Amino acid sequence: MPATSSTDNTLITLLNSITLAISRYGIFVLVILGTTGNILNVLIFRQKKLRASPCTLYLCTSSCIDLILTLGINLPRMLTTYDLDYSAKIGMICKIRHFTYYSLSILSVWMVTLAAVDRFLITSPLAKRRQMSSLRNAYRLISASSILVTLVFGNLFYCADVIDNGVITSCSASTTRQCGFYNQIARLVTVLCIPQMVIMVVSINMTRNLRSLKQATVTIASTRSAQYRVRKIDRELIKVRIFNNG
Repeated sequence: MPATSSTDNTLITLLNSITLAISRYGIFVLVILGTTGNILNVLIFRQKKLRASPCTLYLCTSSCIDLILTLGINLPRMLTTYDLDYSAKIGMICKIRHFTYYSLSILSVWMVTLAAVDRFLITSPLAKRRQMSSLRNAYRLISASSILVTLVFGNLFYCADVIDNGVITSCSASTTRQCGFYNQIARLVTVLCIPQMVIMVVSINMTRNLRSLKQATVTIASTRSAQYRVRKIDRELIKVRIFNNG
């Protein structure tokens, strides 16, 4: 029995060491890769020839949000392995951490969704729909989305808090059953249900628009009476959106 107990303790210690190493160095690698990738995305989307596109604004905003999440959420998780997680000790930091994670992660998904909607608008044969794709409307939608997400998850400044169970203290967003249920349902709806449905619908319609555009291009080339065309930059951004959807 003593030998078996000693072996079990050794195995548990080894597994704990492996888990700790993965938490430290695995997350560190993800932070480096995520930071580098998002910075490159921002630099690309901020090029002069791309700034005029609303789709670029959405994608650039999404990359900026992902950069904040990488540095503000994943990096503190790595510091937790060094017992430097102040969100598990200070209530206000805990509230800010959960609100930032919930709101920004959802806002990032919404920006990609809005980029898909913008590509649908720019490929529409209807002039009124194409006119809806503008930087002014993009800024309005980004502001409205930010306000809506803040309203949906503002409860975290009340719900999230430090919990002490007598053994360890932790930062939790589910201090009550009602809080946990509401935030899980709200996250499910805002991250999966609504964005996926919108992207699916606009992707189908964008495909139809592109087919109509291709047919119209043939007719326009033969009659030399072009009514509309999609710019080269817009075509490239459409390819980006199709790739992301896939």
